[in-house]
Amino acid sequence: MPNLQFNISKLSPLFKYLEKQRQVEKNRKIFELSITFGLISFFLFFAVRPTLLTISALIGDVRSKKVLSTTVKAKIDQIIIAQDNFASIQEKYFLVEEAFPSHQNYVGAMNLVDSATSQNNITLDKINFTQSKKNYFSTQISTSSSFMSTINLIDNLSHARRLLDISQITFSQDKENQSQGKISFVLPINIFFENNSDEKK
Repeated sequence: MPNLQFNISKLSPLFKYLEKQRQVEKNRKIFELSITFGLISFFLFFAVRPTLLTISALIGDVRSKKVLSTTVKAKIDQIIIAQDNFASIQEKYFLVEEAFPSHQNYVGAMNLVDSATSQNNITLDKINFTQSKKNYFSTQISTSSSFMSTINLIDNLSHARRLLDISQITFSQDKENQSQGKISFVLPINIFFENNSDEKK
């Protein structure tokens, strides 16, 4: 029995040493785990995070470029359609220019009125034009002629290619015109054109 106590007391330093070693090993593992987690956190923050941000930015750029590409493609398609439409009507563009010219074209308007009156044997002393603040200018035919010539003149003007507006017609007849089979008439005409002055300002 004394031998057993002696042996236990003799082994007690060994147990203490082993316990101490176990505690050291435990502390070492905790330290290693802490260092490992610290390094992982460091790499996640300073290495992986910028990479993830870069990847995210690249994905955003790719998506925005896809949207931009789709928009640009739609615009290009619209331009191609517009070019095709313009090419199909280009040969007839002069008709649009005659009907609704890009500027006043007083000479064309004078020729139009002169031609219509000449065809119906109506004589005009002169033609005056008055410019409006809007996209038209005005003239007035004031003379006497036969009733049928006047009606034909109005018909010719209403079928003219140039855009114009006859707002009213005033007829009158005195004894002299009645004896000659004529009537006096006043025919105000508004002649239109495309006004680009506002676009240039």
